[in-house]
Amino acid sequence: MRRARRLLPELAFAVTYAAAVLLGRGTALQVSDLALVWPAASVAAAWALVRRRDRHAAVDVGVGVVLTVVLLVVTGMDVATASVLAAAAAAQVLVFALVLRRRRPELWRSRASQQLSMQDVWGFLEASVVASAVSAIPVGLATLTSDAWSWPTVVVWFARGSVSIFALGSTVVVLRAWWLQRRVEGRRRTRRRVEYALVTVLSPAAYLLWFVPGLDLPVAFPLIGLTVWVGSRLSLPYVVVHDTLLGAFAVVLTMLGSGPFASIEDRTARLLVAQLFVGMVALIGLSLAVARAERETALRDLAEARAAVERRANLLDTIIHTMDEGVGVIDDHGRLLMRNAKATALFGGIRSLTGRVAGSDFYGFHRLDGTQLPDEEAPHRVALRTGVAVRDADVLVRNSGLPDGRVVRFNSTPLPSLVGGGVVSVMRDVTAERLELLLAARVQAALLPTQAPAVPGYDLAASFVPEGSVGGDLYDWQRTRDGVVLTVADVMGKGPAAAILAATLVTALHEHDPERDVGSVLAATEERLDRQLASSGAFITATRLHVRASTGDVAYADAGHGLSVVVRRDGSTERLAAGGPPLGMMFGAPRAVGHAELHVGDTLVSFSDGVLDGLGGHLDDLRVLSDVVRAAATAQDVVDGVVAAVQRRGTADDDLTVVALRRGTLVVDGDGPTASARPRLGDAGDAVAGPSS
Repeated sequence: MRRARRLLPELAFAVTYAAAVLLGRGTALQVSDLALVWPAASVAAAWALVRRRDRHAAVDVGVGVVLTVVLLVVTGMDVATASVLAAAAAAQVLVFALVLRRRRPELWRSRASQQLSMQDVWGFLEASVVASAVSAIPVGLATLTSDAWSWPTVVVWFARGSVSIFALGSTVVVLRAWWLQRRVEGRRRTRRRVEYALVTVLSPAAYLLWFVPGLDLPVAFPLIGLTVWVGSRLSLPYVVVHDTLLGAFAVVLTMLGSGPFASIEDRTARLLVAQLFVGMVALIGLSLAVARAERETALRDLAEARAAVERRANLLDTIIHTMDEGVGVIDDHGRLLMRNAKATALFGGIRSLTGRVAGSDFYGFHRLDGTQLPDEEAPHRVALRTGVAVRDADVLVRNSGLPDGRVVRFNSTPLPSLVGGGVVSVMRDVTAERLELLLAARVQAALLPTQAPAVPGYDLAASFVPEGSVGGDLYDWQRTRDGVVLTVADVMGKGPAAAILAATLVTALHEHDPERDVGSVLAATEERLDRQLASSGAFITATRLHVRASTGDVAYADAGHGLSVVVRRDGSTERLAAGGPPLGMMFGAPRAVGHAELHVGDTLVSFSDGVLDGLGGHLDDLRVLSDVVRAAATAQDVVDGVVAAVQRRGTADDDLTVVALRRGTLVVDGDGPTASARPRLGDAGDAVAGPSS
């Protein structure tokens, strides 16, 4: 059953082709036995275009050749002549298919499922003419061996084939595309019913008037005006059906000896002129109708695109005006293109009425220290001048609408020249955030020790440099009976939450005897902070070092920090590697204790990841520490030198924390109970100073 259904189109083609051959044979000349009208050419061409691509073309061509030969012989033509004409017809359809597939591949691939474009019309005409010209070659050769045929016979073959394929074939293609589109989109009611009715009545009447026997009007050009009217006003399917039916009507009446071409005595020449007239009418009507359809499609697409743009613009406008952030767009000449209500509210209702962005003094822009912000430092002007985006620029806005002031954060991004250039600025109120950061900074500052403990024979110093947002960096020291315990830690995150967790960490560390094993202290601290770390999802990198002053022995436990280095007096370095994961990452992980030794002139440096990142981000970049330490006279010089090395690179985007402990020799001043000890220069010329505060 399924195979039978798939054969139905082939069967329908064979029946239609046979009927077209018989219809054409009814117009055969008595002298040459050549049909003056050949609709079978259009049927074959249309089938070549719409047929299933998975079928073998040779089978279809073979069926057509056999049908042509059989029907021509049955209607009185000899076998030899019928074979020549069948071969010419086969060549005609094959050349048509090859030319159309090459010139209009989109039309070929669509199998005529989409309406013709103007390029398709010219491609169809080109394929029709070339195919008819090529197929006329065997017909011309046949004239050399037949007394009944002549070179006008070749011209008739060429003309009838070109007109038939173009006029009737394009009609089939247009109607097929219209039918498929109608099935998908449903029936559409026309708004030109009166005009359609008028054309349907007037067109046959006009052709009857011009082709009626006895009237013999010598000109046919007024009928072309009718074609122009129909082609430029009515639908494409109606136009092709109109032109095809009236063209066939004109050919039939011409064959009967009526109409403007009846004055041509030679019957062959008369029908040749009539077919050329039909072809011209078909070309004019189809071209006008296709151009009109393309124009209407373009206008419809333009209207849809305009509506889509308007919808997107309305949506964007709604989004912008309902945002919690202020948005402003400025062109490259300082003209204000757009701003939302939030932007005006952020500036205390102060707005320029000139259509241009006013100066900083108009809006009350100030630096965070309260000084007036120069116009050239305004974020949008910086972005416009440099072409580089300005991120997180905080501006204090204080004016008559905001007497207490407000901190507004700007993010200004240059727009590409493709859209006309300019700057788009997104602004939001960060006053509350700044207050929170201020409180967090106070908490963080309160965590840091204010004075280094005095450790005989050692010089101790630390430095903390905040960069931008408040983070979780901290350092701590505790004096022991024979030395000092140093702690450097970094809580993941920024802002108040990190500062509060850092404060809790310091409290937990100070709950333990500083003489206690450093590994067990870190383990107990992690257990103490179990709930806070789990609920916040944070973790803490930390290193804890216990230095015994008398021996220089360093016992350390490192929880994912790994940023402690011993710089020897000869410039060599020893990094104290991490011995376990950060606190809060793997609860209950063992905390191993490592050992190192400080000799006279050696310096222990421990620092945060902000230093590592600022120096380049790789452990190999820490080699610069050797030069910094050897050039330093005191521990304070060491920490200052490390900070300066990072800041010289200009890459610091995190807090910088550095702790340095240098071992020297003791010089005893005085005798007895009043004697005091102080460090002195090492033998290698390393300067060792007293405790820093």
